[in-house]
Parts: sequence; C-alpha cells; structure tokens
Amino acid sequence: MSGPSTAVEFLDLVKQSQLLSDGVLKQYAPTDASESRTAQEVAKAMVQAGHLTVFQANHILRGRYKNFFIGKYKVLMPIGSGGASHVFLCEHSVMKHRVAIKLLHTKESNDPGSLDRFLREARAAATVNHPNVVRAYDIDKSEDKYHYIVMDFVDGVSLHDLVAKHGPLSCEQATQFISQAATGLQHIGEMGLVHRDIKPSNLMLDRTGLVRILDLGLARSMEKSDDNVTAMYKDRTIHGTADYLSPEQALQANDLDIRSDIYSLGATLYFLLAGRPAFDNMTIAQKLLHHQFKEIPRIPDVPDDLWEVVRTMMAKKPEDRYQSPDEVLAALQEWTAIPLPPPDDAFFVHAKTAPPPPSTARRSAITSSRVTPSRIEGTNRVPAPPPATNTLLYAFGGIIVALLAVIAYLLLR
Repeated sequence: MSGPSTAVEFLDLVKQSQLLSDGVLKQYAPTDASESRTAQEVAKAMVQAGHLTVFQANHILRGRYKNFFIGKYKVLMPIGSGGASHVFLCEHSVMKHRVAIKLLHTKESNDPGSLDRFLREARAAATVNHPNVVRAYDIDKSEDKYHYIVMDFVDGVSLHDLVAKHGPLSCEQATQFISQAATGLQHIGEMGLVHRDIKPSNLMLDRTGLVRILDLGLARSMEKSDDNVTAMYKDRTIHGTADYLSPEQALQANDLDIRSDIYSLGATLYFLLAGRPAFDNMTIAQKLLHHQFKEIPRIPDVPDDLWEVVRTMMAKKPEDRYQSPDEVLAALQEWTAIPLPPPDDAFFVHAKTAPPPPSTARRSAITSSRVTPSRIEGTNRVPAPPPATNTLLYAFGGIIVALLAVIAYLLLR
C-alpha cells in the first residue's frame, strides 16, 4: 500500500489505526487555511504534541495502519529483538501504564520447543520478585495466534551497550553493577532457578543506577525433574552465549546449578573491566575450548585483590568458584562499601528512550526529529539482535564439544 500524501489521507489512516480518539483527531482536521498541509507535516505535528510516537507515525506514513495493538496494549516503539521474539514498549489502553511486551515470532509459536521455552520464561519471571530482576505480570495470546509476555519496562541501557559506547568501566562502577546483579541472582537461586544466560546484554542499568537482570528465557529449575524442555526438543543444542558460557554448560546444559551463573557473572565482570570478553576474536568452538582449559588473560591495571575475585568467579571447576552469589557479594564488599552517585546522563544518550506523555512531549528530543520526503526520521524498524548470539546451534552439540575438549587438552598439556 502506498503512503498518504495529504493531511486528509493521513488522518483517515490514523482513524483506522484506532490509535487516537475522535476528539484528538478533530484538533488536526483540515481548515481552509490548512487544507494544503501534507501528510508529513501533520505527522510531525502529532509527534511533537505527543499524540503519536515516531514509530507509529513512520508506519502510518507508509500506509500501514494495522497491528498497533497487542491485546489490550498499544505499541509505542520496538526496544529489542532476538532470534525468537521481539520486545516492544507498550502502553495499557485504559490504565496508561507502560510495560515491555515480549512477542514470540509466529514461526516459533508453531515449534513445540520454542513455545515451551517461552511459557517457561513466563513462569520463571512470574516466580521472581526482586528489585534487581525484571518481573513478568501476565502471559496471553493475541488474535489467537500471537503469544506474548507482559513485563516490567526498564528505561535505561544494557551493560553491553554501555561498554560498547563508553569503553571499560572503572573498578568501582563495574563492581557496584555486578554486586547488584549478584543480589538478583541470589534471589533467582533461592527460587530454585538457574538463569543460564547471564551476560552484559541481559543486565540493564536504569536512570536511577539500579541494575536489573533480564531474559529468563533459558532459566531452568534446579529442583523439578520434569523441567526437561531442552532435553526433549533440543538435545543436541548448546544454549547460552559462547563468550559467557561456563565450562560445564557447554558439555551438560541440563545438569547445572547456580555456580554456572556465577561463572557467567564473572565473565561479565571481566567484560566490564576490560571492554571485551575474556576470549575475544575467536571462533565459537575456540571460545568454548578456552573457557574449559585456558587461563583468562590478565587485565592490566586491575588491582590484584579484584583480579583474584574475577579469577575465582571464573574458575574452571564449579567447586573452585564462590558457591553462591552471596559469597560474590562478600568478596566485592571492599569495592562496594561507598555507594555510587546516580549514573551520568551521558550513559543513556543512545539508549532506547521511552517517548514522554503528551504533557511533556514538547520538551523531548523527539521534537527535533527532522522530516524527509517519505518519513519522519527515527526508529521505524525492529532493531537487530545484539552482537552476541542468544542461542548457539551446533550440528552435534555437546558430543562435538566434548571431543574437541579432549583434543585440546592433549595439545595444551
């Protein structure tokens, strides 16, 4: 469908989208003095007034007026994407509070393993109730085919994006952020869960300085013997992210405890201090082997006592690590005794920012969006997944990794 060119055509599509009430639309109805306004001009005016987001306006300018609602939630903008789902910032149609909604791809909904993992994520996220963990409030199905989870919205930046933009963090910042994550991880462990995908992109820093753990999609119960979705549907799949995967997770992903998450948290601390993963610029197979057999490279300028904490968290054998996140907190206490001030606004310059409500919209950076002949500049596509892959699929999974591990051990002796 071609996009609208006149104000009348644009307003007609907005009406069909059901994004705005008739009362609001009347404010933009053409008059004798404004009949010559273009669709682009009306769209910009609506964005500046806070009646539409840039994302919504861009889609309507392309002639698209459907799919702005997920159940009873209005879609404001996309805020993330992964291999099996998209995440959107949404607003409740009646109550107006904002949430993050994770929408499972239609193709994944038809895959029993993907759907079961999605449902398991919802159950796991609903189980936890802690300030340092994002919580899920509801799971539902829209139009009888779109599965979605309603979660807390965190207005902030992931630690991955923070380091990618600003470089390595100070020892004080890194340890404060990791300590908060360890506090949330302790709660996850007390709920009988293993996260299995702790990494910088799954730790969000909000504008108050609070760090929250995201994405319980790979979380697994340590207690329920029937929690075997991975074994049932993906018995030759390694779940997790190679840069942060514990040695035991690469070999036996179905038999893990919280110490595996501690290894991943240690690898995340390494990333925050070094500005790169411990084993960088390698193939996936090489990374997995190095995590199992090679000592992590020393980070220059990191004090010896803090370096020892990193090494202990990333010990190859689970029994040589800290045995609980609380032990990590105790080990980092010297570095976290003095609270940090709220994070600098510069941390969030390139973060996905929630559009403000209409009353404050004119003071927002969104009002400076320039206009091109075809659209308002801004977010108009679902963003690409973060550089680290969420789920690593291998033809022979753990068997091949185990064989390579034996070969590497013989070569590295």
